[in-house]
Amino acid sequence: MHGHECSRGKHNEYLYYKVLAAVLEQSNEQQQQENQEEIQQQRVYSRRRQPAEN
Repeated sequence: MHGHECSRGKHNEYLYYKVLAAVLEQSNEQQQQENQEEIQQQRVYSRRRQPAEN
């Protein structure tokens, strides 16, 4: 009986980490997309700002 309680706690811990990892992954993807857009904007800006060197 006591052992069962312990394993259920472990399971909850596992689920918690699983959910946490999923959430982090999701926000990470969003962050990367935003960064990508930002990088593209900066590229356009720097292209406009300085003449081509080659």
